[in-house]
Amino acid sequence: MLGDSRNLDFRDDCFDIILRVSTIEHVQMDNAMYLRSKDMPQTEDTGEFLLAVQEMKSVLEPGGARYVRFPFDDQENHGWFQ
Repeated sequence: MLGDSRNLDFRDDCFDIILRVSTIEHVQMDNAMYLRSKDMPQTEDTGEFLLAVQEMKSVLEPGGARYVRFPFDDQENHGWFQ
């Protein structure tokens, strides 16, 4: 399934656990090399990942668990991930 993690196609409070492994750092970056369709708009707004975090919170039921893994180091923008 291909979609936009800033605007998920799920109702609120529908998951009891969410796993995100090495994805949050790619939100709204130039990910054309990963896409079958080039129709998804890409910019380099490095704050867009916060919308994905908010959306993840909205689809997680109260008391649910989140596991989010991402690179941790100095903040750097590499164009296709940050």
